[in-house]
Parts: sequence; C-alpha cells; structure tokens
Amino acid sequence: MKIRLLSYLLIVVAAATLLMLLPLSVRWFVQDKERTLNRIIRVAQGVGHQQGRAAPPEHRIIAAPPEEIPPPPATLADRYRVRNEYLADRTKPLPLYLIDTVTGQETRLGDASGVALYQQARNERYLLWWFGCNPNCSTWQQGLHAYGFATGQDRFITSHSGSGRPVLNGDWVAYPTIANGSKPAKLTLINLTSQATVTFTTDVFDRLGDDDHLAVSDRLVAWVTNPRAESITQITPGRLVIYDLAARTPITTMVIDQSTAPTLTLDMYSLAANETVVTWSREYGYDTVTGSFFTMTLTTKPWQDWGGEIVHVSPITEKDRVLYWDFQMKDATKHYFKAPLIDASPSIAPCVEGQNLVQNGDLEDIAAHNVWQQSGSPSDLIVNDLPLNAPQAGQWAIRLGRYSNAQPTIQQTLNIPSGVKHISLAFDVRASSWDIWGGDQLQVDLIDPVTNQSILATPVQWTNRQLASGGWIPMQVTIQDWPGIDTPLQLVFRAQTDWAFPTDFTLDNIRFITSCQ
Repeated sequence: MKIRLLSYLLIVVAAATLLMLLPLSVRWFVQDKERTLNRIIRVAQGVGHQQGRAAPPEHRIIAAPPEEIPPPPATLADRYRVRNEYLADRTKPLPLYLIDTVTGQETRLGDASGVALYQQARNERYLLWWFGCNPNCSTWQQGLHAYGFATGQDRFITSHSGSGRPVLNGDWVAYPTIANGSKPAKLTLINLTSQATVTFTTDVFDRLGDDDHLAVSDRLVAWVTNPRAESITQITPGRLVIYDLAARTPITTMVIDQSTAPTLTLDMYSLAANETVVTWSREYGYDTVTGSFFTMTLTTKPWQDWGGEIVHVSPITEKDRVLYWDFQMKDATKHYFKAPLIDASPSIAPCVEGQNLVQNGDLEDIAAHNVWQQSGSPSDLIVNDLPLNAPQAGQWAIRLGRYSNAQPTIQQTLNIPSGVKHISLAFDVRASSWDIWGGDQLQVDLIDPVTNQSILATPVQWTNRQLASGGWIPMQVTIQDWPGIDTPLQLVFRAQTDWAFPTDFTLDNIRFITSCQ
C-alpha cells in the first residue's frame, strides 16, 4: 500500500471581478488510506501466487463511478414470461406455461404425466425448467431441461435431482449434486451448444447449493464453499474458487482472512462470473486479467433519492471490460447503470511539463461527453442551453445546481503520470443566483477510486455569494508538493443547493496541468 504524505496546497483565485480578492493560501492534507479489501481477502492458492501469501498488487484495476444509462435493447427472451399454474384440483400435477407476450401464444412445458417447475434461471437464449413424474413419465424425461427461445426446441440435460438451483449463463449450465448424501458435493457443467461436460469433485462442499454462491459464464466458473459463519463464535472460512473454462485450468482459490474480517464480510453472496471478472456481494471483484482485487459502488446517489423503493438489484454483468447492472423499483420500473474497468497500475508514463490531463475539458466534443460521469441529475449536466452572456467558449458547458435541494455531481477519472511535482486545476465558472444568504455551494475534490475516499482533508468549496460577480470568473487551484500519486484519481465537481433560490453554477474550460520541476 502506498503511503500518501502530507502536502501543502495553495489555492489562487484569479478574478478581478470577485471583490478584488488577493491570492488565498490554504493548507490541505493528503490522507493515508487503508485498502480494506486487501486486508479482508487473502489468496490461499492459485496460479502465480505463493501458498498462503497475499496477492501482490502489481497490477490493479478500479471500477469507474457508476453512470446511469438508457435501457438496453430488448432480446428475444424479453417477450416471454413464465407461469406455473396451480390447479383447483391439487391431485393433478403442476403445469408450466411459456407465454409469448407479442402473439399471446402459450406453450406448455412438459405434460400432464408430471410436475413442471421453472428453475428461476433464464438468459437471452434459454430457459431452465424441471420435469418430475411418479412412477413413470409418458413422453417427457424426468430431470432438468433447457428450452431454446430462438429454436422453440427442448433440450434434456440431466435426470439427477441435484441439491441446489442450477445456474445458467451463455451456453453453460452448472448444477451441484451430492451423491448418496455424502460429502463433498459434485459440480457439473454442461455446454448446451458444444455438448462439452466439465465435472469438479474437489473444493466443492455440501454448502454449495445456493445459486447466490455459484456462477458461470462462457469463460469462467466460480463458486463459494462454506460461505457463511455458523455463529459469531463459530466461523467457517468461506473459499472462492475461480476456474477458466476456456483453458480448462484453475485460476485461483481465495479465503476470507478471519483475523481481520468482520463476521458479516464472510457472507459472499450475489456471485457473478463474466468475461474477465468475478464479482460478489455487489461491491467486491477479482480481475483475472491482472490477478487483482477491486471494489465498486453501485450508485453515488443516496438510496432514498430514487423516488421509490428498490426491490431488486440485478447480478453484475460484464462486456468488453465494462460492468453493467440495474435496479428494479417497487413500481416495476428499472434504472440501468454501467462502470468501465480502468487500469490503476502505477503509471509508467513520464511527467510532461504543462500537460493537460483532462479530456474534453471544453465540452465541445459531443462524442466524448461520456468521459464525464454524472450523478444527481443523470444526462442533464452537460448542456448547451446556457444562461445569458454564455458560453465562455463554444456551445457546451457543465451546469450544476439549477434546482432546489439538488446535489448534482460530475467527475472524470484522470491518469496521473509519474514524476509530477505540482499540479494546477483551472476552470471558468459563472454563478447565477438570487440567494443572498450564501446557502449554495460549489465543491472541487480529488477521489481515490480504489477506496472511494477523498485524498484531501477537505474539498475546496465556494459559496454562491463568493462567486456571484455577474460574469465569468477564472479559477485556479495549485497543488504544491504533489505527494507522489501516480495512479488514477477522480476529479469531482459537486454542487449543493438549499430549498430557496437555487444557484446555477456553470463550468467551462477545465484543465488539470502538470508541472515536473
């Protein structure tokens, strides 16, 4: 863990119209941050790691701040819903129907000779269901089946009843079984396209039976053994096993470090396997590309600000090194998010004098607006409907505030080169406000995305009264004695308005300039 030293930061406000302020000198402290994830998890065994030693964080990744996105395109599977129909005559077996919501057609899975049950597992290609009959089936085989949405064909998978709910992702189905009630369990994977079968009998225990603790993708399979603490005094360490299905090789096995982890941390739930990462508990992840851990934040917005009750958070999915998930609200509406994975290795790029680290700081490249992640008022912070006498340059700018009781945030992840001695943040701001009390604030902060904490003792902050000159004000914040940070940081702008006369903070021409001397 890199220890970050104290630094002196000089704030210089250059504004002839701002009450003729002289340069203001303020001392900030860069805080030492504990990387709690490395204290909670240790690698027990695995490729490239020594037995019982912590994984060396030679490479690290971070998940960028979450950004709300439009709903993804509908898939063929989205048009279908499932109904298990409980008949008035309970002596008859339970039927299962697949309903096409476009045509209204209902397809029965199974027949009257047995019970059909939806296995709560589906993706854009298949739906898993179980057929059971006693004593004999007439047409359908007893066991686990997969129904193909595109083909309308049913595929029989296995007659084994298993010991837990099967898991489906891509073409792979994974299900655990316990032979004759003995331990350990057996984990079987079947590919519905290639017919390939993979079986595991080691590092699989009887506690493997909850779909929250088993995950599979077209490349990875992961499972948690003994995932929960029996009690506060009786703790059985959970182990997370990750295996490369494509290469047919184990990747790593991790255990929870009991000496440092609280009891709650031992419950590794919502396990999800994807293209290159495995995530769990909706906040931790392991990257198979760099062999390192990372943390993530599902939302930067307070839960109570969603305007309704969140009833479900989807599993984390990944495509092309971008994480995706959604919130389902009580009224059945959904909010969708993404967070790109960013390389957080120490920079090997040398410091270049006068280099601007901000991308699209003038906001004029519309295609590059997505380098700025937004929260508080999604998709509403980069605008071209600017106040009078604007813009300072070009047609686009950032507008924060604007509404009563608002807390909008916009941020960009900056790649910090090595060898930096000083950094200067410069931007232009215009504050439009009728608030004479100074109850609205504009903040600038620097966040360590690994810990999601500020590296500053306090953010830089201005009130609307300090900025209300009636025109554009050039601002400059110079950070003297840069403390050797050469990993990505998030440059964050926040606004907070009170209940009356909201301030409109407009920002433009944002630069983060390096000095190597």
